Amino acid sequence: MLKTKSAMAEKPDSACHANGRTQASRKFARAVYRFLKKDPAALDRYSQEMQHYFECNGEMMHNARVRLKHLSDLESFDPHYLEKYNKARILLGLMNVLPASDIKKGFGNDALLWAWINNPGRQSTGSLDGLVDAGMDMDMALKAWLSAAELAGQASYRTVAPLYRLLTGLSGFLPSLGIGKLLSASAKTELSEKRIADYSFEVLISNSGKSYGHDRNWPLASTHPIYMDAPAGIGLFYKGKPNAACCFAPISDGTLLIYQLQGVRPKKEFTPGKAIYGGGSRGLVVLDWQKLFVDACFDVAKAFGLEKVGIQPAKHNSWLDATYADGSLRISRGELKKRYDEVAKRLGFSRGKDGNWRMAVEHAQGMEFVLKDGLYYACKAA
Repeated sequence: MLKTKSAMAEKPDSACHANGRTQASRKFARAVYRFLKKDPAALDRYSQEMQHYFECNGEMMHNARVRLKHLSDLESFDPHYLEKYNKARILLGLMNVLPASDIKKGFGNDALLWAWINNPGRQSTGSLDGLVDAGMDMDMALKAWLSAAELAGQASYRTVAPLYRLLTGLSGFLPSLGIGKLLSASAKTELSEKRIADYSFEVLISNSGKSYGHDRNWPLASTHPIYMDAPAGIGLFYKGKPNAACCFAPISDGTLLIYQLQGVRPKKEFTPGKAIYGGGSRGLVVLDWQKLFVDACFDVAKAFGLEKVGIQPAKHNSWLDATYADGSLRISRGELKKRYDEVAKRLGFSRGKDGNWRMAVEHAQGMEFVLKDGLYYACKAA
């Protein structure tokens, strides 16, 4: 027989060592223990679920014994990363027999998100309404799941959860992003308070279920269109008009990766297959606006618990070698390198083995820059 009470209600080992065991994992293990001990019915439901599972898989019942001291943090229960798949399957079995509200109450928001990510189509973790009632933003959850699957090649807790938190939290964070300080640190000349007041930031979220598309709330879309290369971003506005955009998404190694740094110009006319743009972005003339966005991304990364900021190189850009209907290039390889690789170099980023440019958030806080020919250079790159 499966000894659920002796196995599942055992206290977590207090001598949980630091080798791979984070404070979050210990907190989660304690939450599991407290929840199960207070709810014997959950143990019974779990026992029935696991009995059925192991009978179907022809395994010995005693192999289902799960000791809480072996629980690691939520990320290591991700089936895509876990070496011992049955550990994740057992924990999912527990989650699957609990309503969404119980998971949130007993384990917290991260556990609810983890359970949904690893089995988004199941019925037993509450209906879609149950997930909404438990506090999940299903529109953003589905967007994060689809975007992560596209950008990272798989939808897992490590790829979906950080993006979900970013999509649901960026609007609330934006007011604390000090635009005046960022503008002053990236201005070519000193800006007056009156001039600074002409600028503003707006949150960008692509309007499709995928990782790219036009922003769903982009003002003046008919005259100042922009196509987002990542699901989230920040728009820089000057006197109420969009002047530039920076689009990004977290990747699995704890990096907020910048996919797009782009100025926004008004559209003058449109011919089949090609838009004609004219004029300039007046608010960008006095700024090293790429540096402004990169500085802002370090603040975003820090606020959302990410360790690094990255810049995608030209060779990975989705627009590389893309053409218009008439066969002409939308943007040259050289221009892409200028927009991304050269910006990363002059701001002090280092190229990683995967080709992406990176810098640790902690390291960025001590960087010093020099203004040269209208652009800022990290002192070591000047």
